[in-house]
Amino acid sequence: MSFDTMNFEKDYFLELAAYNRWANGLLYDVVATLDEADYLADRGAFFGSMHRTLCHIYVGDAIWMGRMNARPARFKSLDAAPFDDFASLRAGRQEMDEHIEDTVRRIAVGDVGRAFPYHDIAGNEQSVPLCVALAHVFNHETHHRGQVHDMLSQLGKEAPAIDLIYYHIAQKG
Repeated sequence: MSFDTMNFEKDYFLELAAYNRWANGLLYDVVATLDEADYLADRGAFFGSMHRTLCHIYVGDAIWMGRMNARPARFKSLDAAPFDDFASLRAGRQEMDEHIEDTVRRIAVGDVGRAFPYHDIAGNEQSVPLCVALAHVFNHETHHRGQVHDMLSQLGKEAPAIDLIYYHIAQKG
């Protein structure tokens, strides 16, 4: 992706949304090779297992996309597990990644700096610039993907190189 200086902020978030989808795809490809016991085992991470951690990422995205699209949150807890198995979670993840990209595409140029009021999970009114909310979505995913990446490494799996710079290089190649 090239960056238009007039649209830099929006272009940057579109790049992050595309990167997000790419990184999730690579990570999920490796997770798909695990047996169910390894996938569901408590590994001492904040959300325990890979499944619960990946569900948490999905739930966080669903909450933020609901806020950004003026739809009520389906989840009342950040540790909800809306999927019972990896296959359904993976399908949900792919749909969510499309939804995130679509949401970012619909943001008007110049709106990323506007105030973004929302209610937090406890129901309190909050407001941050929209660019901060967007950055949080992508940073949150990166943080927890890193936890899953570590869990894969502990199992001796070849965890994928999913840094943003690798995505950018892969897109040029």
